[in-house]
Amino acid sequence: MRNKRRGKALKTFQKVFAVTFLVLIAGMIAGEAAMPDRTYSPVEKRMLSQFPAFSRERLFSGDFMSGMEDYAKDQFPYRDLLMKIKTEGLRLAGQNESQGVFYMKNGALAEAFTMPDAAKTAETTREINAFYQRTGQAEHYFLLVPTAVSIDREELPDYALTDDQDAYMDAFFNALPAKMQKVDVREAFQGSSEHIYYRTDHNWTTEGAYLAAKALYRAMEIDNEYAFSGGTVANDFVGSLAAKSGFTPKTADAITLYKLDHIPENDFYYTVSYEMEHEMKATVYDAAALDGDDPYEVFFGGNHPLIRIETSLDSDRHLLIFKDSYANALIPFLVPYFKTVTVVDPRYYGEDIDLLVSENEFTDILYVYNANTLSTDAALATVLRNDQ
Repeated sequence: MRNKRRGKALKTFQKVFAVTFLVLIAGMIAGEAAMPDRTYSPVEKRMLSQFPAFSRERLFSGDFMSGMEDYAKDQFPYRDLLMKIKTEGLRLAGQNESQGVFYMKNGALAEAFTMPDAAKTAETTREINAFYQRTGQAEHYFLLVPTAVSIDREELPDYALTDDQDAYMDAFFNALPAKMQKVDVREAFQGSSEHIYYRTDHNWTTEGAYLAAKALYRAMEIDNEYAFSGGTVANDFVGSLAAKSGFTPKTADAITLYKLDHIPENDFYYTVSYEMEHEMKATVYDAAALDGDDPYEVFFGGNHPLIRIETSLDSDRHLLIFKDSYANALIPFLVPYFKTVTVVDPRYYGEDIDLLVSENEFTDILYVYNANTLSTDAALATVLRNDQ
């Protein structure tokens, strides 16, 4: 009899729970339906799909229905919350991978590496070699940065599926011009006690960038190294890997900024010109970004097609940089050693690169990419090929 009463009580509870859950979901949907479509997700840090434009041609081509699918996924009621609930539930059940992001044993996040198509890599290295031949009067350096999935591999969850990033980096370095200097920081990173990567973001920390800068100083034969010291400017940074995966980090990240302890010749200054935006500033930092959706944009306010930095340094060295977002935290460590630093982000740059080179006297050309970004990048080859 007692078991029957327990069974009846359990069924009643299940029915009440189911009805309550459905009412809650219905209420959420109704409330969200009354709200306008969102244009941006601060959690995922990206623009969201909007209702697609309709035309007969788009309907029959399939573009309209494809747009509707993207719109429905992006505008689904309480999408950010539900994604987090789902991901955390799976993690508690033992699944430590979501959207290609691993929840590592130390509580940090790391992005999986996928070996790119060989033809794609060959195209990139072919255009680098061709550009090297056209600009052989300058010294060339390639800083290819490993990511956490390589350096912190012992922290990956059991049975994590990821390709061999080291093998990719070795092959890429070997395909570059023989006289181009390959700046390989893997050994220095593996032997360092510094916190090299953010726990929640795909970028490296300022400490990691400084460690790489010291390797560049040696490659570039910079002997008069100045001392830098850092200070924390944010303690609540939650980055792109947390947004992409839905994993909730145990702790947020801190962001540090470094300054020169000694100003060269006591009167060193510089200007930063954002060429396409027609803006000029006297600092590489954007303090307002610390209160925005992506505090990592404190470096230069984010990514820009073309940046020119002019310094008061009495030097004949002029640096050209091709880069991804990793370079943003690195460039401040290079500014005090060059008369000018010109920064090109191929993802956004659409001008004549040969004309840019001919109009300047670059003595040094540097590439700064992390291995994950470079393996999926098509923009660098396009810019170096000078496709307009």
